[in-house]
Amino acid sequence: METYSLAKKLHLFVVIIFMQFWCCNAWNLRPKDMKLDNLKICEVHDDNPVVVDVFDITQPGRQKYTLNSTIRVLSDITNNIYFQMNISRCTVGRNKCDDLETLATPNVCKSINMPNTLWSPVIKSVKPPLSCPLKMNTYHVDDSVFDLSLLSRIPVDPCKMSINLSFYDYPHESERKKRHLLCISLDLRITQARSGERVRPTKN
Repeated sequence: METYSLAKKLHLFVVIIFMQFWCCNAWNLRPKDMKLDNLKICEVHDDNPVVVDVFDITQPGRQKYTLNSTIRVLSDITNNIYFQMNISRCTVGRNKCDDLETLATPNVCKSINMPNTLWSPVIKSVKPPLSCPLKMNTYHVDDSVFDLSLLSRIPVDPCKMSINLSFYDYPHESERKKRHLLCISLDLRITQARSGERVRPTKN
């Protein structure tokens, strides 16, 4: 059976989210505003070959975000790089949280440079260019703008979403001992968009 690429899985994930809420929240397709409340790089082991010096996201306008980052890769990473995304949703005012679908892919390299994806504007701006296997180097992203307007009509009630993005490999495939390379944790606040209201620029 053919393994889904990361792009196909993300597309399927968005479809599932729509299907989960369509029957009871079809009225709630109005545009949403998404504000990044919290962003942090998760702690990893001292021998981690990936070091994040800078990782800043600002929001200059509604549904538009700007990324600046400096990441050092201390040694070549020749193994398959795995990706996993976990999302939990907390209903505002009810203190109730639900875990949504977990998205995972066994080989990021097959999808990382695919065009017309949510992440392609960021990948294109990485200097030096990303390629697999990942080479030892210092990689920079300067003022890369990405647009999440496509996600603004996901039919969910106002809520907070906690998203964890994890990249890892298995240095010794026979042992199946996971080595975390990069972990990013962020909290999004989703509110109903108000006509004519402008989003104030934010910085984390």
